[in-house]
Amino acid sequence: MKKNTILLAALLTFVFTELSAQTNFDFDTNTTSTNGGGDSVSEEIDGITMTLTGASDLRLFAGNGFGGSSGNIALTTIKPTSVTITFSDPVYMYSIRPLSATGETVTYTLTPDGDNSRAVDVALTGGTLPNDDPVTLNWESVTSVVVTSSAGSSNYTFDDIFVSKRPPLPFDFDTNTTVDSGSVSEEIDGITMTLTGAPDLRLFAGNGFGGSSGNIALTTIKPTSVTITFSEPVYMYSIRPLSATGETVTYTLTPDGDNSRAVDVALTGGRLPNDDPVTLNWESVTSVVVTSSAGSSNYTFDDIWAINDFVASTNEVGINSVDIVMYPNPTSDVFYIKGLKAKRKLSIYDIQGKLMLKEDEYLDNTIIDISRFKSGLYLVELKSNNGVLVKRLVKH
Repeated sequence: MKKNTILLAALLTFVFTELSAQTNFDFDTNTTSTNGGGDSVSEEIDGITMTLTGASDLRLFAGNGFGGSSGNIALTTIKPTSVTITFSDPVYMYSIRPLSATGETVTYTLTPDGDNSRAVDVALTGGTLPNDDPVTLNWESVTSVVVTSSAGSSNYTFDDIFVSKRPPLPFDFDTNTTVDSGSVSEEIDGITMTLTGAPDLRLFAGNGFGGSSGNIALTTIKPTSVTITFSEPVYMYSIRPLSATGETVTYTLTPDGDNSRAVDVALTGGRLPNDDPVTLNWESVTSVVVTSSAGSSNYTFDDIWAINDFVASTNEVGINSVDIVMYPNPTSDVFYIKGLKAKRKLSIYDIQGKLMLKEDEYLDNTIIDISRFKSGLYLVELKSNNGVLVKRLVKH
């Protein structure tokens, strides 16, 4: 999930990059802070600068995996009443990992300034999130977020702030939509999404049902399944499945993407709990088959959020991406990376962002054992002072 841009390396030459549709401010790359604490911590990645302010002792600290963190975390050891996260450009903010390094059981309120972005309450127990899962936000046009605490003041701590300059594509059945015999399709930003599986698929005014906006796509007969396809692989963030006839039923959504697991979605009276869309975070998806616990249903959909799925790479001066080779790929147990001219910090993540393996000094062509990993897609990250290289690895 990458796009072309240029990064400046401080006191170094330009680094040519393919940038992720998502940028992860993880406090590990191009980060500026004051030893012993200061009034800000900032990080510049992909041409965006994120800055954390609001306390006189903001600093970086080794997270050691606390609360699902990886590498450094940013924190304050005093307890300010609030802290503020700002971005140098408006961003689409996907998720964040708020924590309390002192183990507080507390609720943070995150209030963004973005268009149509609502404040979110985040409950921490012992300083960590439920199941160590990051908080999904899906906020648009954000330049700042103010974080406050139910305790009045807290040891605010953060890691893994995921953003992008461009939001995902909202297939909402309101733009460039075509209804044909047995299908409904919509083309946005060069990607065509098509819904098939019933001869009477059509558009209908949702009138806000189940949180919908504008049109919804539905079938009035009850097929056993419907299929959503994309004209090219996408990263699929979320979807709003409904039943226009008010069924209480469970849909099963089964994607074809790399390491993407099927999801069961329970509807009551045809609606989702709290009318919230279903978060998916599926990678490399070209089709999704939807079935029903009732055997057949009046399948209804709105708000399918996706974005182009690109491959990542970031290269140092004098090194072309073809010079760095990861092999064998796919692999069932071990792999190697050759073409590196110096030691690199190596990290391997699953597609949920969980750190699976880390080596602080990886040498060229050294064996890497991933036999304990589950089958699926992983991201292999190599860091130096000059930049970051990220490649995909498939484990059989």
